[in-house]
Amino acid sequence: MPTLSTLVSFSGSEGTHPWGSLIADANGDLFGTTWEGGARYGTVFEIAKTAAGYASAFTTLVSFNSTDGSEPQGSLIADANGDLFGTMVGGGATGNGTVFEIAKPASGYARTPATLVSF
Repeated sequence: MPTLSTLVSFSGSEGTHPWGSLIADANGDLFGTTWEGGARYGTVFEIAKTAAGYASAFTTLVSFNSTDGSEPQGSLIADANGDLFGTMVGGGATGNGTVFEIAKPASGYARTPATLVSF
């Protein structure tokens, strides 16, 4: 039987309660969401693929502030350019959730999500 390995642990300040499935990009980097932590309202994170496996720490790409949405509780999707998309159950213009995009420019990811729809 395969052995289970913990890639990273969440402590709260950078994210807590991972939610939804992970997705992988063409390089094998993993992306996911936490529905709490960060600035309080959830995060999008990345676990980098390394030559030896995976990084032992994750990178918080975005920390939501309620204005741009709160509590991401679905899986992310990515387009052909590597831009990330997801949904929030709260926050946004009326507090009823958003659809967001995290753009992938030439290097890294945008630190501020674009709100595509506010419910």
